[in-house]
Amino acid sequence: MYEQPQDIMKDKTVSVRLSERRKHKLFLYAAQREKTITALIEDWVDSLKLKENKDNIEIG
Repeated sequence: MYEQPQDIMKDKTVSVRLSERRKHKLFLYAAQREKTITALIEDWVDSLKLKENKDNIEIG
């Protein structure tokens, strides 16, 4: 049976502890770029380069 994309990828929640200063800075940064906090984090995660196995082949 074929699964619809929404059945495959479910959104997950991540909680992060930040100081009030860092939280405020993050909200300002997002507002200045007209992005959500989620969009900022997704962009950051997508930019990460991973190394695969012992051959140090980068993924991403």
